[in-house]
Amino acid sequence: MPELPEVEDARQDLEDFVRGKAVASCDPADDEKVIQGCTPAELKAALEGRTVDKVGRRGKNLWLQFSGEGPHLMIHLGMDGELLVRAADGKTFHRGFKYRAVAKNTSGQAWPPSHCKILINFADGTALAFDEWRRFGRLRLVDGPPEASDQISKLGFDPLSDMPPLGAFSGLLARRGKAKLKAVLLDQSFAAGIGNWVADEVLWHARLHPEQVVGELGADHVAALHAAIVYVVKTACEARADAARYPANWMFHSRWTNGKPGVLQGKKTAILTVGGRTSAFVPELQKMVKGGGFAAAAGDGKGGGAKAGGAKAGSSKAGAAKKPNAAAAKRAASSDSDSGSDEGPSSSGDATSSGGDGQETSDEAPPAPKAVRGSSGRGKGRAAAAAAAAAVTDGAPGAEARGRGGRGRSSGGAAAKPSSAAAGAKKAAGGAAGKRGRSAAGGKPGADDKPGPAAAAPKPGKAAAKRAAPAAARGSGTAAKRRRAA
Repeated sequence: MPELPEVEDARQDLEDFVRGKAVASCDPADDEKVIQGCTPAELKAALEGRTVDKVGRRGKNLWLQFSGEGPHLMIHLGMDGELLVRAADGKTFHRGFKYRAVAKNTSGQAWPPSHCKILINFADGTALAFDEWRRFGRLRLVDGPPEASDQISKLGFDPLSDMPPLGAFSGLLARRGKAKLKAVLLDQSFAAGIGNWVADEVLWHARLHPEQVVGELGADHVAALHAAIVYVVKTACEARADAARYPANWMFHSRWTNGKPGVLQGKKTAILTVGGRTSAFVPELQKMVKGGGFAAAAGDGKGGGAKAGGAKAGSSKAGAAKKPNAAAAKRAASSDSDSGSDEGPSSSGDATSSGGDGQETSDEAPPAPKAVRGSSGRGKGRAAAAAAAAAVTDGAPGAEARGRGGRGRSSGGAAAKPSSAAAGAKKAAGGAAGKRGRSAAGGKPGADDKPGPAAAAPKPGKAAAKRAAPAAARGSGTAAKRRRAA
């Protein structure tokens, strides 16, 4: 298939032989697959009597821009199309299509060609023919400047006429971080004009694998790719797409050997399919790479920051500071060690970033928190409970608190009236600090912080009450007998 070098060679032929010449007659073929968007009669009427003012190209697309009012002719060569020019002296000039050994200047060419889709005769005797036997080529009329048409404006950069500088190129490439490299090169919305053989040649000179994932490339790989695109396209165009003039160390000469892998610089080539196209490469020298991560630092092709590997700006995937959750905040408040992260905010002196959460903490141990809020009833106040328990006086009633009910008992087993602080400590240590609100260790009480049974003297048990009642009754009876006896 004609790629950028072949199409550029055709453009130069048109520039040399038809630009500035007036169309005397136009004979389009009746082939609606090749001639699209207009009838042969409309195409004929649009071109006759007008002069070719400009010959343009972008990627694999050509156009003839005519003088005066009216549309212009867009040309795509398809899979095997050729533009042949017959000079007024009878010589035929045409592209030396790379898969054919055809001289640039011939005189024995049948005219018009057997699969001619349009024949344009110019006033000075020069003739232009589009020969396309496989019918994948296209001829269209466009109104207005061809560069502004959808067919052209949606294309990517042209590696010959407007190759972006390395920084902008890196940004464009970074947007396709999950794609395979060969498929990206073949995408005309990325780079217009790179086809199968040019892509293989570029990857060979950059020493990159066709299936390489773009996002795993390093900055040095991207620089090598950028340089290889410039070198291959420029060299092929300077050779006028003449394969015999390509350097001997090019993949082009060894891609196919009767449909089988060839040999390049003593190394065997291999064939695989990438992006729906057959690809040739040298496995021994073109290896996959990982972990380059160039996309994280690449621009977006417009001077701004790129979305690193598809991650949104400011997200944790892009290395941004995370918003601390409650657990992280508690660890940061109680930590007295340097747990700085390279991705957190930088600081000087005795302050470091803690845990990558974007908050600075001091190396000095912070004071104990006044209160610790529970988290969904899961016992987050254990640290405060331990501090409160340590504050209870040794040997005080209830110092050996245990159980969940908050009741304290001395070693002798007698019921003791605990202080409010001791009751709070026992309540927290027993697991009750998981309730909503603040614990009794400090701070304002919450809705659930009303005094519980531990804050008052325990009620006597049923057995004690039963024993006390008969005793009182007996006392009353004895006193009555004494009074009667007296």
